[in-house]
Amino acid sequence: MTGMSSTVLRSVMARLRPAPIANVGAFKEFLKERALLVAQKCAIDYCRGKTGLASYALFTEEPFLKALDVCRWETFAAVLGDLLILGEGHLRPQAGAERRLLLCDALLRLHADVLDSAAPPPHRTQGWDDVITALAARLQASRIDLEEGFERPVDVQVGPDGLVYVLDFGVFNPSEKTMKVFPKTGRVYRIEPVTAQDFERLFAAAM
Repeated sequence: MTGMSSTVLRSVMARLRPAPIANVGAFKEFLKERALLVAQKCAIDYCRGKTGLASYALFTEEPFLKALDVCRWETFAAVLGDLLILGEGHLRPQAGAERRLLLCDALLRLHADVLDSAAPPPHRTQGWDDVITALAARLQASRIDLEEGFERPVDVQVGPDGLVYVLDFGVFNPSEKTMKVFPKTGRVYRIEPVTAQDFERLFAAAM
């Protein structure tokens, strides 16, 4: 294998198998880069896909470009929040129940740091306070006394509204003779899809 081939192979492998995130700074950069990538790809590719050949002219129009900028920023903030929710779910077992609040507080500070790392866009004269508050509410809503998320899903049904409902039994510790059940940990989840129409409404609002 030639030297150039080895270099290309190492570059490809580094992209496919990036180094583990070892500290808060690396995690912050990961969140920022991925949120920017998804926001850019979603907004640009969606517009080009919907408008086809007309996109060449559309991307030269000033009102459209201003609305697109709003859309990219708002998508970036939304994706960043979703990534932090995923990160919380991944880190939760390592943190344990006793340090769950500390983990959520640290993630909220990280969220604010990423959003504040750049000047607020022109359409957000009030800053990102509402986005930060919304993520705090999402983390708060997911808290129960012991564990969060799917614990013991026991049934799935499609409701009359066409949405999927998941029945979760909740937290319990079985043993050979008894089963300790923890009250108020059962849940019914409603799974709602995000449609192209939802995205269109968000973009239309920006216009």
